[in-house]
Amino acid sequence: MRKTTGIPYGAEGAGAPVQRFRDVLKSVTAMEDDHRVYLLLAIEAQSEVHHAMPVRNMVYDALQYAAQVEETARAHRKAKKADDLEEVEKKPDASEYLSGFYREDRLIPVITLVLYFAPGEMSDAEINQFSNSLREVMLFIKYSKDGAKLHEMVQKDDRFKNMDRKAATVISTVTGVEFEMNEEEEKVDMCEGMRGLLDDANKEGMQLGMQNERVAMAKRMLDEGSSSINFIAQMTGLSVDEVQVLATERG
Repeated sequence: MRKTTGIPYGAEGAGAPVQRFRDVLKSVTAMEDDHRVYLLLAIEAQSEVHHAMPVRNMVYDALQYAAQVEETARAHRKAKKADDLEEVEKKPDASEYLSGFYREDRLIPVITLVLYFAPGEMSDAEINQFSNSLREVMLFIKYSKDGAKLHEMVQKDDRFKNMDRKAATVISTVTGVEFEMNEEEEKVDMCEGMRGLLDDANKEGMQLGMQNERVAMAKRMLDEGSSSINFIAQMTGLSVDEVQVLATERG
């Protein structure tokens, strides 16, 4: 995810900093008629329809262009300071001095693509019909918010242990999940790459299990009716408020 920051132009040079985060921002070089064409390619990943996406993208693109103008103006100021003791090759006219952007300066085009992924609306049976790595990509995105299910799936499905690196990159970009990848290898073992994430999921599961045991013990003691709220809290490790809520629920 790349941060885009800019200061939109306001009246008399006034402006407020604006910050946005882009999912992917890459510099691209293309060839056309034996000439290089440079552009910035941005990708926004969406799992659901965003009806204001065109406006959102215009804000992103405008901030990127504004950042280029600011960077160009900064370069001119730096060059001017370096030439203070010498004759400056080009003196900006009034309009160029105002913006810091000269007539011959050029902006790099910004193109934003929106990719829609909707695996959450598909059943596992439908996703499993894909024979290529798109299957693993869709399954991972679908269960990216379910740590327990994700852990079970990656551990048991051998196709996640021998995954195409490009597919793993797509998964990381769309879900925001970071895992280790060896750039020299074309295949990725998602189980090993996600070891830290899976360990966290195991810890969360263990903590949930312990919490359930504490609650069950507190309920048994409340049913017996021979212990005070404070004593039950001390014995189970629950807070007094948590035990009080359980007591109220049990009437």
